[in-house]
Amino acid sequence: MAADERFADNERRLENRAALIDAIEAVTTTQPSAYWTERLSAAGLPCGPILTFDRVFNDPHLAQRAFFTDAPHRTLGPVRQLGSPMRLSETPVRIERAGPLLGGDSAEVLREVGVGDAELERLARDGVTVLA
Repeated sequence: MAADERFADNERRLENRAALIDAIEAVTTTQPSAYWTERLSAAGLPCGPILTFDRVFNDPHLAQRAFFTDAPHRTLGPVRQLGSPMRLSETPVRIERAGPLLGGDSAEVLREVGVGDAELERLARDGVTVLA
């Protein structure tokens, strides 16, 4: 099978990205991800499946590696979340709190960059931001 010139180098792959994605999906959708992960790994290519959150949080390998952490949230209580893949002995990762609810930090962040109360109210009224 002759190589497709549209994909001969990175520049051409970028120019023909949509066609490349279609070509890859035409092949990879014929088998489950485990099939491709096994074959690509055997060929020496680093790879892994892209997991949905429900699969990530139930992944036995990640659980064994203590990858998850429960971070405190001021209204929700402890929130299970992904930990950091970084494992540094001198400067361990600290997760001090869970992320905010939608708009939970908007006013504070916008005030830090100089937005006043009247402008905050206008942005919220116009649907640009949410203020919690």
